[in-house]
Amino acid sequence: MNKEKQREENRQRVIQASLKCFKEKSIEKTALKEIAEEADLSLRSLHRYFIDKNDLIIQSISEYMKPSYESLLLYIQSSDFQNLSGLEQCAAYFRKIFMILNEDPNLVILGTEYQLYLWHTRSPLESTTAAIKKLLTEILTKGINDGTIRPNINVNLIVETMIRKFKGFIQSVSSFTGEDAIFDELSTQCFDQGLEIFIFYLKK
Repeated sequence: MNKEKQREENRQRVIQASLKCFKEKSIEKTALKEIAEEADLSLRSLHRYFIDKNDLIIQSISEYMKPSYESLLLYIQSSDFQNLSGLEQCAAYFRKIFMILNEDPNLVILGTEYQLYLWHTRSPLESTTAAIKKLLTEILTKGINDGTIRPNINVNLIVETMIRKFKGFIQSVSSFTGEDAIFDELSTQCFDQGLEIFIFYLKK
């Protein structure tokens, strides 16, 4: 096995070990030494692939979430989504995220852990957050322009509220049940009702 391939295999072992530890113990309570032991590597070897714990956290969780993020982007770029009105896009966007999260409990577990960690470290996901805000701003603006969303809303305030409320809802109703679905029937109904109320508020 060449060195480059061995290096990548070891790096992936560390990432998988870190994700396992983060889910079981939380990011805050997991030490690098524990991750190294789980990966069957020395702490010194771990530092060959990741500068520090913060670097490992960002890379491991980002890699895990990447396929879901790409799936969301493909949907947003699809003609099915692009042909919707601004108001319809707003509802479709959050329904798609809800569906993605419902298919993979670990996304919610790791995502929640990541947010908690970032609050403590004051290290925001600037690029990702900016991209989400930009997209939602474009959706709301499209709705205002096509007449499906009332024009007298504060777009920036609505975007901030949408992000904050959605995160809060996901964290509050998530039932971490292993291989089972994250959201039970009642939680799904709450999501549908909450989204319906919000869409009604945006309507012209």
